[in-house]
Amino acid sequence: MRVIAFLGHLFVGVVLAVVASAQANLGEVVVAPKWLAWERGEPVSVGDDKAPKCTLYAFFTTPAHMPAFAGDADYLGDLQKRFGDRGLVVVAVVPTANPTAIERWAGCRVVVDADLAVTTAWFADGEWPWYVTVLDAAGRMTFVGEPDAGLVDAVDATL
Repeated sequence: MRVIAFLGHLFVGVVLAVVASAQANLGEVVVAPKWLAWERGEPVSVGDDKAPKCTLYAFFTTPAHMPAFAGDADYLGDLQKRFGDRGLVVVAVVPTANPTAIERWAGCRVVVDADLAVTTAWFADGEWPWYVTVLDAAGRMTFVGEPDAGLVDAVDATL
């Protein structure tokens, strides 16, 4: 019985290690995204000489975070206005084309991650409580969290 329990724990540990290695971590360079379609705005480069100084990605790709898409538009759009001249680009990431309330994202960009490839690469299973991340020009993750958890400070520090 001890051997079976040990093997069970070992299996769980290996699975968790694989999941952890599949996600981006604070301070690390993210896997460059391969977006399927841009719904609003021009494509944004990550980690090259065309990349903005600071890119804020808000992922509304999971059932838990989809309802926040319309509600976060005003706040994140305000950040785009406030910090855009300094090099911020705000990108809303959605799971399907033509999301409801896209008109509320004026001044921001909206991209589709229908196959959740980027969501999975950056957040493992995508079911983490946080859904907002900030990247610097090198593609390094400088913030991961929620909009009301130090986001403005992270954007300011990244810029």
